[in-house]
Amino acid sequence: MKLLWFLLIIFAALVTSYGTVRGNEPLDIHGRLVNSTAGGSIPAGVSVAFHYEKIGASPGMIRSVTRKDGSFLFSGIVFHDDTLYGISAIYDGATYAKWIDLEGSSPVELRVYNSSTSDDIVAGFNASILLADADSITQYLSIMEMITLTNETDLTYVPGSEPMDLLRFGLPVGAEGLVVDTGIAGADWLQVDRGFALIASLPPGRHDLMFTYRVPYSGSSFSYNKTWRYGAESLRIVAPKGMTNINTDIDYEIRVLDIDSHEYDVLESVGLERGKVMSLDLTDLPGPTFSQSFIRNLRSVHYEYVGPVSLFVVLLSAAVFGISQTLRLRRRPKGWFSGSREQEVIEDMIVELEANLREGNISFNEHRRRLEILRRRLSSVSEN
Repeated sequence: MKLLWFLLIIFAALVTSYGTVRGNEPLDIHGRLVNSTAGGSIPAGVSVAFHYEKIGASPGMIRSVTRKDGSFLFSGIVFHDDTLYGISAIYDGATYAKWIDLEGSSPVELRVYNSSTSDDIVAGFNASILLADADSITQYLSIMEMITLTNETDLTYVPGSEPMDLLRFGLPVGAEGLVVDTGIAGADWLQVDRGFALIASLPPGRHDLMFTYRVPYSGSSFSYNKTWRYGAESLRIVAPKGMTNINTDIDYEIRVLDIDSHEYDVLESVGLERGKVMSLDLTDLPGPTFSQSFIRNLRSVHYEYVGPVSLFVVLLSAAVFGISQTLRLRRRPKGWFSGSREQEVIEDMIVELEANLREGNISFNEHRRRLEILRRRLSSVSEN
């Protein structure tokens, strides 16, 4: 009995504590911006935002500013179990953000850095190219690329004012359906003629970037040159075994990897220097069968043109038939269009008149009347 009362007391204490932490009493969130660049400092008046996102509700935001020592305060914050909380700040042109736990008692610390517009501080670490699928009917190749970007300085890269100052990544000619995903705070992207540009600041550390697209290929092969603008310490090119043969002009080793009972050809290389141009040649890609090509071409027909084209074909066929019949009747030995002199025309008409008589198309009297007229005209033309 004493043990039961003891457990009830412990349970009541836990419930009371739980209600105190998660109750509706307003909280004060203390924090501080820390400049981690050597010799850097935080001035007063830097804007800091407190974010909250509740499931099924619109996100909200409260703003504050830093004091002279870089500290900031958000007062009257009500904690809810089903809400995510975070803070963010824009410092020296770069965005910084982190999720926070309101149950912690220690002040929130957000590290920021001085900025640089030089992309020399950005480098490629691990890179992968996955040749995911080759559609033999549409002849489109689906590709997914991943790269880890590193910044090993104590400065944050920020885009410059010119379009060429952005982080840029190349794509094959004809690439479409581009989708870009990254965990970099505040990142955005835009597609350009031969690739896309990442609009993002890159603080010190490692940052993953993934993008997918598809590109058309012709026949059973596909080739393009890829420029490694930021280099890569290691590269993997992966394709389902038997889908294609991979050839490139860089030093590599190839092996077969078993993933979830599926075999993949894996080409591995290391030490791609900055600005390296790599040729990638794929052969023996699957092509469509005759029936698949027929169906694909049938689907590509613009049916709004079927009526006019059909009418043109009918008229052309009628014209060809009429000309062939005329040539048959006139028995022209020198081809379809041997001449256009009047004598030749009259001779053709006489031949045609004889044929019409034999086939019963005209009477004997009509034949004799017309023949007499044509002979007189032919005699007159010959004398001239």
